[in-house]
Amino acid sequence: MVGKYMPHLFWRNRAKSQSSQSKISGVADFGDAAIGAIDIKKSCAPRKMDFERGAREFRKKQLNASLVKGTTEAAIITAVILMVLTTAGLMINKKYQGRSLPFTYVGNVSIGGKTKEQIKILLDQHFAQMNVTFNEGGLQRQASLGQLGISIDTKSLSEQAIPGRLSPLAFLNWQRLNAKVNMSDKFIAGYVALHINASQTKAQDAKLIINKNQLIIQPEIVGFKSDGKAIAQQIKYALASANVPIIDVTTITAKPSVKSKDLTDDLSHINSLLQTPVSVKIGYTTIKPTLKQKLAWLSLNQQPGAINVGADFSKGLIRSYILDQVKKYQPPTNGVVVDNIDEVTDSLATALKNGVQASEQLSIKSLHDSTVPPDPGDTIASR
Repeated sequence: MVGKYMPHLFWRNRAKSQSSQSKISGVADFGDAAIGAIDIKKSCAPRKMDFERGAREFRKKQLNASLVKGTTEAAIITAVILMVLTTAGLMINKKYQGRSLPFTYVGNVSIGGKTKEQIKILLDQHFAQMNVTFNEGGLQRQASLGQLGISIDTKSLSEQAIPGRLSPLAFLNWQRLNAKVNMSDKFIAGYVALHINASQTKAQDAKLIINKNQLIIQPEIVGFKSDGKAIAQQIKYALASANVPIIDVTTITAKPSVKSKDLTDDLSHINSLLQTPVSVKIGYTTIKPTLKQKLAWLSLNQQPGAINVGADFSKGLIRSYILDQVKKYQPPTNGVVVDNIDEVTDSLATALKNGVQASEQLSIKSLHDSTVPPDPGDTIASR
């Protein structure tokens, strides 16, 4: 019935409404409770363990602990060792006061624990017995230090071996001293040149020589020699270490200053001079010297180390040649004199030296026609 108020319907609808809301609220509360239960389940679930990471961290802790322990132990051991060494060093330093320390050497010669005087005597004896040995292939020669002008300053060496103020650990030091060697490199080089290089092949320069009936070049010779300066340095090095000097003599090439090719032009020039036509007339006879005779007159001027060769012709030999020809072609008489012998001789010598043709006439006179006493050298005795 519309429009009529009914109390019992009002209360029934209200009850239904409250019931519906309770159901909805209950569903919501149940959902929240379910979500909470899920979160709790997740938080309470067991986690996955990282064993590798754990092992690394465990090893790291062990290493750190070992390092700390090892460092501490090493520091303690080092301190103990230093204390022992320092104590021993103080005792040793007191014992070796004024003496050389235990591990002191001159080369391989031990001089430890000795006074300055003892060191000098020991070193003097050591070097006095020493010789220098030179090995030249299969040849061996020896020379004393005195023969080579060598002396050793053992006095300063003995003073150097005695330490001054010492530290507690100074006895642990190894000291190897070098001897002071007094020697002259020039003296050694002179000995090498006189006694060693004298037996070796010497370098020879090329030169012009007369061989039978021709002028030729004698080739150069490459020589060998020992380097005196290098040998002196080897001796000094060995003696500084108190060792016996045994020197293997090595040679270096000694090159000549003048070679065959340097003389080629001079050979050609002088051969052309020898071909210069010169002659002497004795009466109606013309005499021409042969190449062999010209070579006999030739005088070569070649200075050591110079590549230029000078040529000259002996006037004395030319003069003798002219007189011999006069004897040969002049009829025997009681004696004749060549009136112009000097002029003819000079002319022929100059012509040959300059490569200019020359022909000279001899003027011969009888001794009975001459009013001037003749030169005995120009006189030709009768046959």
